[in-house]
Amino acid sequence: MFQKSIALVRNSIFPVFHLKESGNQRSLVASGTGFFISNSGYFLTAEHVMRSAPDATYRPVFCGNLPYHTTGTPMPIAEVYRDPRRDIFLGKIEGSSFVPVQLSHEKQNDGKSVVLSGYPLPVIQLNLQGGFDLSQVRQYWQPTIIIDQFTAFNTPDNTYSAFLTQHPSLNGMSGGPLFDREGITVGISVATYNRKVPQNDGGEIRVDNGIAIQLASLGDVLSMAV
Repeated sequence: MFQKSIALVRNSIFPVFHLKESGNQRSLVASGTGFFISNSGYFLTAEHVMRSAPDATYRPVFCGNLPYHTTGTPMPIAEVYRDPRRDIFLGKIEGSSFVPVQLSHEKQNDGKSVVLSGYPLPVIQLNLQGGFDLSQVRQYWQPTIIIDQFTAFNTPDNTYSAFLTQHPSLNGMSGGPLFDREGITVGISVATYNRKVPQNDGGEIRVDNGIAIQLASLGDVLSMAV
């Protein structure tokens, strides 16, 4: 069902890393997923992905569309726009040959089939020559459906104009795109919504759903990617 749409998106997503360098020693930590929205290097991810470095000595870097393409040397990520309350980050990487996703500017309806995508807990090692070990890096695709609209405070710090999906994304997939059967990106994975459904016997069942920001609510951010 999603074979063609996955083929359209797979070259547009990448894991977001934070890099620490001290002499010849390098430490590289994965923090989430990003995706290109222009061929000139503009990309979107969740803001919490960009502030999840172990400490202030780490800097965010781009290592390529792994495992298919690597940069050879980690490239710096420039901040264009950051909104912690909406959990949105617009960044830029120098270059002109990136593969962007196709974006939807329309509000999405309940019942639509979509795919969660990204890099669940990518593991990568750097050697002293700057090369990569990609044996543990993989892209992940999770078909799901939109089950509800969601505009609420999820935490004291965040508010979302979003929709809920049947399945939550895995750790590491935050910031990844959600796309439909045509390969058009309609949202961004940002969080998991936990709720308890009461049962007739008085008990409860915990249900975990995904929260995805509606791209239709981000017109002001997308207009900056020019």
